[in-house]
Amino acid sequence: MRLTNAVSITVGVLWLAQGGLPLGAACGESEEEQVVSGRLSVAGKYDSNVDLLSGDLPEDAEPDEEIDEAFMTELSALLLLQPRLAPPWRLEVELYGLGDLHVEAMGDSWYTARGNLSLGYGLGASTISLLNEGRYLSEPDDTEFDNYRNTASLVWTHVFSDLWQARLGYESIVHVYPESDFFNYHADGGFVEARNTWTPTFSTYYAYHFHYYQGTGDSGPDETLGSPESSNRHTVEVGFESFLAGKGPLLGTYTFQADDSSGKGAAQIGEIRGEDENLEPEAEFDFIKHKGTLLYSHELSDRLTLSLYGELIHKTYSDLADNEDGHGRERTDTLLLSSVWLTVRLHGEWYLKPRYLYRMNQSTFDSEDFQDHIAYLGLEYRF
Repeated sequence: MRLTNAVSITVGVLWLAQGGLPLGAACGESEEEQVVSGRLSVAGKYDSNVDLLSGDLPEDAEPDEEIDEAFMTELSALLLLQPRLAPPWRLEVELYGLGDLHVEAMGDSWYTARGNLSLGYGLGASTISLLNEGRYLSEPDDTEFDNYRNTASLVWTHVFSDLWQARLGYESIVHVYPESDFFNYHADGGFVEARNTWTPTFSTYYAYHFHYYQGTGDSGPDETLGSPESSNRHTVEVGFESFLAGKGPLLGTYTFQADDSSGKGAAQIGEIRGEDENLEPEAEFDFIKHKGTLLYSHELSDRLTLSLYGELIHKTYSDLADNEDGHGRERTDTLLLSSVWLTVRLHGEWYLKPRYLYRMNQSTFDSEDFQDHIAYLGLEYRF
């Protein structure tokens, strides 16, 4: 789970809506007060469908194709460094690691490690920032889809007035598969974002992203498809953020994405694995997608916070082969994620985090259908 479960989606959506809000600020920490902060977490977790396979498997399915349920131990750690630099410089370094240990079947264990670097320089109402994120993800059961992804960005931010601010950026992405280099690809592109702060408690944002992807388009061993030769991807995002008086934040987003690929290559590399709130693989091509999210948090008391999250995705892939003859037909997926969790402050900086999460997919390809229930109970220490 990105960050540490209960606050993971909250921080992610806040980052998106605010166009890069520092993690420390999102968690109520002040950079003047703390140079080093972070979290340590240990949790027990039950997952009803570790492999995310279809519930309509054929009767002659192999044993390793059966749907697996599991009890796992999850460990995570986050370290945020905000060293004090002479103005107008600003530096943030984030290190994060998470692992799910499946004691009864270690092959289903997985881990992810991520590092973020943000270096900013202020120029009056403008800020120039250099951002870099590197992340390694191990895939359960196999090494074919273990991968490293690095995203580097150069971003210009300008505050025009109390109402308007804008961001303009260039991005470069490199995605590497150490055991299957025919899947490797890279992308270059950019984005433009505008944000309106209508009132101190309500704001909206609008963004457009374009990326040009290049891959191998070649077949690897055993006729395995590589990444597409090239791809043009357009993304439009809109969102809002509202802080309801005395209750908590309400955030919503809508995303439209269109990817047009050419040449030979896989439409989807890997499966939906890893972090629980992830409904999609990062490496997918030649699709049209609509995505909506809604997040609400309510502070029940100074020790107890309730959070609700919902996500709905509808996407269509075109010209996918579905039989031995190679005849292609359109594939449509409808994915749903819903989650409810509590953040309970036990004592000092110790927190208890129970959570329930449901995710599913209904596809025109039966093999892509799945349902998944996840129950989680974690203990977290913040410093």
